[in-house]
This record gives sequence, C-alpha cells and structure tokens, in this order.
Amino acid sequence: MNLTEDEQHFLSRQGLSECDFLDARSMSKHEWLRVTKEQNKQFIIGSRCRKEGHRLRTRAGHCIQCDTSKIAYSNRYYQKGYVYIAGSLSKKLIKVGGTKNIDTREETLRFQGYGGAFDWEILFFFAKVDSYGRIERDTQRLLAKYKTHEAYIKDDKEQSASEVFKCSFSVAKDALSEAMGDVTSSNTYQDENCNRYEFS
Repeated sequence: MNLTEDEQHFLSRQGLSECDFLDARSMSKHEWLRVTKEQNKQFIIGSRCRKEGHRLRTRAGHCIQCDTSKIAYSNRYYQKGYVYIAGSLSKKLIKVGGTKNIDTREETLRFQGYGGAFDWEILFFFAKVDSYGRIERDTQRLLAKYKTHEAYIKDDKEQSASEVFKCSFSVAKDALSEAMGDVTSSNTYQDENCNRYEFS
C-alpha cells in the first residue's frame, strides 16, 4: 500500500493495521463502498483531504487523521451489537439505542438518569446484528417526528438526551423492524409488559 512513515505511526497509535484498509485510490466511491462491504473493511486509503492532505479515511470518506473520533464512530456503525428499545413510565419516553453489552444497559441508563428518567426498562432488542450503529441511526430517522430533547445531568454538566421519543412502544418497534430490513438476528427479546408503554 506504500504507507508513509507518518501514516504507519498513526495506525500504530490508533491500534489499526494495513489489514483494516482498502487501497481505493483508483476506485470511484461507488466501487469502494461495494468492495469494502464485500471484504469487511472499515477504512480506505483515498484521495487527500482538503484540510491537511491526509489519505486515511473511513469507508464513508471522512478523514480519520483530522478527526480520530471517526474511528470509534465507524467501528460502532459497522460492528455487531444489539439494537434495543427502552421505556420510561415516569417520563412517558421511548429510547432507541445500540450497545455492545445489553446486560448492563438498563442499569447504566437508570444510573445516568438518561433524559431525566431513572426507571428505564429494556423492552425489546435484536441481538448481535451486523452494523448495529447503522440500524440504530436508521430507526431514529424513521422516528424523527416523535423526537424530543430532555435535559439531564451527566458528569456534573447538563446534557441533552438525543435518542428519546414521545411515541408508543409499538410505533418504535415497527420503525426498528423496518430499519432491520433483511438483517438477521441471533436472538430477539420482548418484555411481557410492553403494553404499559403504549403512550398516546
């Protein structure tokens, strides 16, 4: 791939290797998107970015040298994980999210008081789906008209919960099922008390 010394050092610092990359310099975006998906590559060597002239990018085309947060985002977007629906009776909120560890997610949401609620319950999830970050995002887009912003305190700072919706459980579940499409899941869970979360 003819990586420069600076690029090799960057990969080493980020815990990446040449194996994570596709050399896409002679490919169109349509072509590299197809090939990265076929080869399960999350990153490419592409054209130079406008800001600093870097070549290392996510397969969506974002420069990972200018913004290393794109590495974690890309990993989450394409990796296997859980997509879930949680509900709060006290705030009459539904949350759609994704996680690598479903076993501790409910406890974490309650501890954080996410969206100002301390009674979150995991109502439904698809287990170990490919590209769980993409499915989470697509579901949230389908629920955009129900989106609300709820303030809460995290690390002594006021935050805005961005993944909460004023809708019923069944509306959220339909949106999640649509976003899943033909993606398969290793397991599915649904709480027997979901009917309590049919908020109008």
